[in-house]
Amino acid sequence: MITYEDAFRIAKSRRIDIDRCFEYEKGWSFGSKEDENYVGGYDHAPVNIAKENGKTYQTTYFLMIFNAGEILRGFDVD
Repeated sequence: MITYEDAFRIAKSRRIDIDRCFEYEKGWSFGSKEDENYVGGYDHAPVNIAKENGKTYQTTYFLMIFNAGEILRGFDVD
């Protein structure tokens, strides 16, 4: 199990413009509010991280195959 702080560090190492997070039962999804202005695109994909081991997953895999579970909360990050 990794901590939120570890997950945030991993996410920031992959994407510098992170300003929000959604916590799921089995992971976190980090992204930017600016992503709402885009459909698709590598630069606007969230960084999805599993709580159990810190692995990152593409969004479709994270939600459907890995089954991240229900959203527990959404919040802004610095």
